[in-house]
Amino acid sequence: MQQGQRCLVLAVDLGTSATTAQWALAVDSFNQQGVLQRKCFGRPVEMRAWRGARKGDAIGNICLPTDLVYDRASRELLCMGFQAQQYLDDPSPEIARENVFVVEHIKLLLNDPDDAKVSPDTATRYRNMRDELARTLQKDPYEVFEDFLDAVIEEIIGAAKISIPFPLETSKLELALAFPSGWPELVHRKVAAIGARGVQKALEIHSLQRMTFGIQNVYTLSETLCGVKEWLTATIEEASISLDLGPQTSNLDELNEGDFFLPVDIGGGTGCLTPLRLVSKNPLRVDQLGPTQSLEVSGEAVEAEFERRLRQIVSPRDYNGDLERLIYQVCREFKEEKKNCGQPPRPGSPSWNIHTPRLRANPRKGFEKDCMKLSRIILEKCFDPALDRLDLAIEQVLAEYPAIRAIVFLGQFGGSSDYLRKRMARSPITNSVKLRHIRPEVGDSEKLWNTDQSSLLPWFRRTAAVPHGHAGRGCATGATV
Repeated sequence: MQQGQRCLVLAVDLGTSATTAQWALAVDSFNQQGVLQRKCFGRPVEMRAWRGARKGDAIGNICLPTDLVYDRASRELLCMGFQAQQYLDDPSPEIARENVFVVEHIKLLLNDPDDAKVSPDTATRYRNMRDELARTLQKDPYEVFEDFLDAVIEEIIGAAKISIPFPLETSKLELALAFPSGWPELVHRKVAAIGARGVQKALEIHSLQRMTFGIQNVYTLSETLCGVKEWLTATIEEASISLDLGPQTSNLDELNEGDFFLPVDIGGGTGCLTPLRLVSKNPLRVDQLGPTQSLEVSGEAVEAEFERRLRQIVSPRDYNGDLERLIYQVCREFKEEKKNCGQPPRPGSPSWNIHTPRLRANPRKGFEKDCMKLSRIILEKCFDPALDRLDLAIEQVLAEYPAIRAIVFLGQFGGSSDYLRKRMARSPITNSVKLRHIRPEVGDSEKLWNTDQSSLLPWFRRTAAVPHGHAGRGCATGATV
């Protein structure tokens, strides 16, 4: 066997509202048959050393917000991530709000709205956001996304360099980026190129230019399929697989080889579903039965519906101040409050009460002086338009593949939303399939390590050569773990 080469592997889950990352060190060598053998040193390390993260916060340190704040005059990036979040939460920031331009959910603007599978209203909203970006910053969405990813990669490599007790100059580096698999190939290639440039910039910043790296060392992986691998790995290894949802459902019998199942991955800004068949358990192998279908179902879709309803409720007659600023702040708070939707009502809390100085009392709307009260029934109704679309999409897939035995909900929204869980439990589809909601336990980048190039590269690998050196997107057909 040839002498091994050290390899630093970075895994980044490019979420819509938050990004998570991990890194690991491995040694690569080839056996006499020329097959890559990879040995990992210890477990992957969660990236926690984000600038501005609160020390000791086990959740906040992991999930880096994707907000960016630019100076309007110079068009320079002032802050991002936790530092941007702190700026936006500050009621009296040092730099006045009117002097900055805030970019949120930049990932959603990468896909051309004319090509995206979204409603006309959503396409118009994304198009307007792209136009405002171009007018204000004179940048396109990919250039802004590059600003974000450059900073993310630089911080990860910097943290790894400090933590690893020996020089990295002679090591190799690989970058895995989890991204919506249903998005066009062109988007994946552009994101891979941005990642490659970000690594090269970071290596120069940290004086690691001698490390071996190129575009062929960048992989864009399917978020959904990585999550499926994580779930299957955890459940199939058990003596008996239980998909217990609680007292309202019965356990699902063991998922057997040949069984069809439907992963539904719903995150903060994107959603998709992919019908799969479990081919074998050892080695773990699945086949993709049909194309990945993008869904206009996400946390962002719920937030957009909330904003639409809020604008119908509150008017300039109700508020003696900057109404647009108020709407922006309430919508930011709703991103957290929506997590409570679907939970049993708490005593004395039939409404969401928001401290709102300068708000006038309006008994008809339920407003008190300086306090906006929004019924929890109204909050839950913000979920229904998106979930109506989800019901229809699932019904269409079940009609095409009636042998599907289970639906597996993944992602921050799909796995964690109590309202989604409660509504799906009432759905007629429970008469024919079992439901499983995989609540995320750790940063989503954890699922990237349940991958293969001897356990640290993509599980779903494209077998054909890919032009331009990009190592390829996740591919499900005939994938072997």
